[in-house]
Formats: sequence, structure tokens, C-alpha cells
Amino acid sequence: MNKFLLSLILILLISNLVSCTSTPKAAQYPERYIDQPYTLPSKVDTWGIQAVVYYEKKREANNSFLYPIPAPLYWEHSFGDNLTLEIPLIPIGLRWKIMNDDTSELGLHFGWNLIYNTSSGTNIIPTTSLTYKKLKDKNHAYVITPSIEYSYYASETERSYINGNISFGYLTQLNETNALVPKLIVSLSGFNNRMYFPIEFFYTYRMNKVWQLESTYRYTQIGYDNYLNHSMVLMFKKFY
Repeated sequence: MNKFLLSLILILLISNLVSCTSTPKAAQYPERYIDQPYTLPSKVDTWGIQAVVYYEKKREANNSFLYPIPAPLYWEHSFGDNLTLEIPLIPIGLRWKIMNDDTSELGLHFGWNLIYNTSSGTNIIPTTSLTYKKLKDKNHAYVITPSIEYSYYASETERSYINGNISFGYLTQLNETNALVPKLIVSLSGFNNRMYFPIEFFYTYRMNKVWQLESTYRYTQIGYDNYLNHSMVLMFKKFY
């Protein structure tokens, strides 16, 4: 049995063993993904466990890793109906619901990340994105997300640059518990002033009243020379 399958089994076992009392309001959180609001409602929080599978092929070498986190290291805390705090392992984020009505929703996200490696030193990446969701009918919606990030490298050759992205997604509620969002991303790199086109697929399955599985697969090659990247992020999330 390979390491990936063993890690998934471990995550599932731990998720079933962890005891966390859910509030009645959490049990009433919408099961249909298309009906879930941009921010968590008041008195509803989440915690999650995740795993990352990553593979890249460059001209020089191939790299891959499996990064399981079999512990509740992702939290979301609600500050009222319109503001949600995200607390992953290292970075932190904030979601603010600006507007919503029966057919559309607009939200702002701010976050940052901190990455260190021996070749480039410390990399600080604050990001800001705006997400607009427009319902076509009760099972379909358009999702557009422009974003911008600033990267700062504190290495011997200090440098910084800005990246801009815009993703176009089409949300389909397949049935009461399954939803799929294919996305085309247009990415402009300030590092070399080139444009790239990652493709992403987001899938979510509502396991029961309070448990939800979310998975994101991204394929990156279009626009690159001699580069290929596959990544998969799995998240088991509980509402409480």
C-alpha cells in the first residue's frame, strides 16, 4: 500500500476519533456548496485537517512530495455574519463579505504567507483578492476572482515583484452533496513579465451535517518553457 493511501486512511481515522461538539447552528449550515456564504455565519466556526500532494518537472530535475497533516491545524473563526478569521499553520487570513443578495455575492480576502529556503532566503507574500459570485440558477453560478500578491525576497540579492491573477470559474451543484468548480486562471508574473494559464478543479462533498471534504487540483504548464506542475490539496473540514 503506497504512502499516499496510508496517509488518507490515517487522516480519516483521526477525523473520526476527534471529538468536537457541534452547535445546533453549525448543523444548520447549508449542505449545498452553492448556498454556502462567503463568510461563516455568527457562532459557526470550522477546524480542518489537510494533505498536499505535489509534483513538478523542470529542465534540471523532478521534485515531488506528500505533505500530510493528520491534525486539526486549520481554523476559521466567525466575527459576526460578515467577517471570518482564517488561521492555518503559518499564514493568517481575513475574509470580509461586502455585499450579498438573492443572486450575487461579493467578498474581499486578505492573507499573507512566509516561506524560507536556502537559495532565495525569506519570502514574504501578502495577497489580496476579490471574489464575485453570480447565480445563474439554483444549481449554477459564475465565480470571478481577481487577485494581486507582492513577493519580497530578503536574500543576498534583495528583490521584490508583484504578481496579478484573475480566475474564471463555473460552479455546478451536481446534487445535494456534491459540487464542482472548474477554473481557468490568467496569471501575470512581475518577475519576468510573462503570462501563464494554470487550470484548476475544485470539488467538494458534504459528508454529513457537519463534515465536508474539499479537494483542489491544479495543473500548471501552459505558458512555461520546460516546466510542468501537478498539485492536489485535500481538506477535511468540520463545522462546529
